[in-house]
Order: sequence, then C-alpha cells, then structure tokens
Amino acid sequence: MGIPVVNLTGSFVPDGIPAVIGDNAKMGALAAEHFADRAFRHVAWFSTNWNRIQQQRAAAFAKEWKRLSPTADTPPFWNRTALTKGLAAAKKPLGVFCYSDYDASHVLGICRDNKIDVPREVAILGVDNNTVICENQSIPLSSVNHNLERVGYAGAALLDRLMKKKGTGN
Repeated sequence: MGIPVVNLTGSFVPDGIPAVIGDNAKMGALAAEHFADRAFRHVAWFSTNWNRIQQQRAAAFAKEWKRLSPTADTPPFWNRTALTKGLAAAKKPLGVFCYSDYDASHVLGICRDNKIDVPREVAILGVDNNTVICENQSIPLSSVNHNLERVGYAGAALLDRLMKKKGTGN
C-alpha cells in the first residue's frame, strides 16, 4: 500500500517489512541458564501453541540446556494434551520453561490440581514478566523479562523514522 509499517509480533515476519521483536533465542538460553544455575537435572518446555516464536524459544532452550548440562536429559516439549501426563511421569525436581506467563500459570494450575508441589517438585519459569499474572497466583511465578515496553518504543521510533523519510522523499 506504500505506507510505512513496522512488525512487532515476531510470529510472522514477511520479507521487506521491518520488524522489532524480542530476542527469542536469548530468552530460551536465559531459561536454560536459570535452571542450570539452580542445579536442576531435569527440565521441560511447555507451550499452548506452536509457531515461529515458540519454535525459536524452545530450540534455544534445548540447545543451551545441552551445552550447560551435557549429561542431563534432553528437555521434552509438551503441549496441552501432553502436559498432565508429562508432569506426572517426569523425574523431579523438574524445571518447566513456558512460552509465556499465561502458559506458566496454566502449568501451575495443573500442578495444583494434581497435588504436585510447586516449587519443591516443579519450578516454573514463564516469559514476559507480566506482574498481573506472576504476582496474582497462589504461588508467585518467576519470569524472563521480555521487555515488551522497550520493543514497543523501539518499534514506534522506527516507524517515526520511516514516516519522516517517506514525508521528505528521501
């Protein structure tokens, strides 16, 4: 359409459209470091969806986990249908890295419903550092700070530059 646009989603990045998105690989690596620093031997990944962002975070999490804990098990990737059985069967203590804080709250609910002790048996780590979600649970959740506010401001600044460039003909 010939108008400036900036993609902020990251789940779909079409060619030729500038994007400002979080570093999903870094988020996955930070999660693996978090669990390795706390001497976990067993970890897993959970997400309610599976798209580009989830794939990037999960792959980076597994790769960094393998680098940090070469003798540890490879993390299983769980979706909604595999979560309850996966949690019940997993070796404990278990660290679960979740795509988002929303997904982390879902894992917490499944643990509560199945009498799995959080955080003694299962430690849960989300992404986004959404205080409304993380701090309003029966057990507060830990989270990787995605800093969506920073992404938004950087996207707005890029859009502003693109609009000024288009307006001046440069």
